[in-house]
Amino acid sequence: MPFAPALRRVTFTTHVISSVGWIGAVLVFLALAAIGLTSEDERTVRGAYLVMAPAAWFALVPLAHAALVSGIALSLGTPWGLIRHYWVALKLLITAFSTTTLLIYMGTFRHSLHHR
Repeated sequence: MPFAPALRRVTFTTHVISSVGWIGAVLVFLALAAIGLTSEDERTVRGAYLVMAPAAWFALVPLAHAALVSGIALSLGTPWGLIRHYWVALKLLITAFSTTTLLIYMGTFRHSLHHR
């Protein structure tokens, strides 16, 4: 069922913002990880790791889910379809794989923070 133009714009905007935001959050997370791994100051390392957990749970995880859900909704509500074009299916696979990997990592990350 095709979306009305207004709903399509909102879904598209949501998808672009969440996808770009997710990439930005990943870059910030990687920067914090680099600081934590390379700093010799114990307080800096501890601070980087303490910031990483909330940043991941309040930015990475919600943005990943928003990108996945809005992408699926957008593909189903437009003529592109979910698997009609290889590039839409490929984006779906990459996003689903990345989101799943993130959730697995978050379990590992949570475990490592509580056992230090």
